Amino acid sequence: MKLPLVRKEEVAEGTSAFWFDTSKENLSFKPGQFGNFVLQEMTEDDSKGNRRSFSLASSPNNTEELMIATRMRDSAFKNTLNAMDKGDEIDMRGPMGNFTLHEDTSKPAVFLAGGIGITPFLSMIQWSTEGDTGHELYLFYSNRTPKSVAFLSELEDLASKNDKFNLIPTITDTDDPGWSYEQGMLGSEMYEKNLPERVIEEAIWYIVGPPGMVQGVKESLMEWRIDELRIKSEDFSGY
Repeated sequence: MKLPLVRKEEVAEGTSAFWFDTSKENLSFKPGQFGNFVLQEMTEDDSKGNRRSFSLASSPNNTEELMIATRMRDSAFKNTLNAMDKGDEIDMRGPMGNFTLHEDTSKPAVFLAGGIGITPFLSMIQWSTEGDTGHELYLFYSNRTPKSVAFLSELEDLASKNDKFNLIPTITDTDDPGWSYEQGMLGSEMYEKNLPERVIEEAIWYIVGPPGMVQGVKESLMEWRIDELRIKSEDFSGY
């Protein structure tokens, strides 16, 4: 399907979001799925081609617009995407993927997001909040600095509307006096501080971020106390 650009916005330092018009498309997807986005006309050659995969970061309930977000890098694809004007079209193929929220609402979900890995979780949390699904959700959201935290105000708003959604952001590279949330790396100490014992023992754990972060967090969970069968992960490589 061909999707016209509606608007774009820098949502954190080095991160931009893009909204596309889906009002004329019969787009249906599950929160957590992704699409392949293709730019038919590139401003320059890109060694990785004219296609990239992005999580569908908006709620499936929004049939008017679809949002994606990405770290901006100096590549032909990202430069072309960023240069798009309102009304310019991008091709989307999908949705695809099975990194989706489990259906059994008796099992809590613990989300572990690194950087732009927040995007599939944003869709899941919005959808669950809008539908009052009953999922008990905990989001640990790790970034280097406060300026690099995308969608924090949106997540805070969702937490105020959904008493089953618990927001735990953390920063790792600075001791900012204006930061009121956690500081430090994701790990067992932070989980035990913020999670009830019942949640630790019963939850499905979801990890999204750069490949190194995902692998490291997954291994630490398994070495700690979480069975691999309760862990779902997805790598975001290349950005």
